[in-house]
Amino acid sequence: MAFIRSRQVSPGFRSSYVLMIALTGIQGAIGLILLTMTQPKELLHVVYGGFAFLFLPGVYFWAGRGTKAREAAFLAIACWVVAIAFGRGILTGA
Repeated sequence: MAFIRSRQVSPGFRSSYVLMIALTGIQGAIGLILLTMTQPKELLHVVYGGFAFLFLPGVYFWAGRGTKAREAAFLAIACWVVAIAFGRGILTGA
């Protein structure tokens, strides 16, 4: 919504985004531990986790170098892309 009004990202959104990056890292670490113990039903879970772990911080640092409007747009789009990827990962089964 902030992008539509040509405003910058709010501090609450920014901190939530950073929290999402941290939680994705923690989830990825747990996933790597489980990967060493057992095999996942589908290897696609590892692909989605790796994608999210690299994509979220990459977009955060890249978008922060541009205008405030571009940062708002890219961070919002990144949230949706990762939410869809997480949803797809959940739907593949555990």
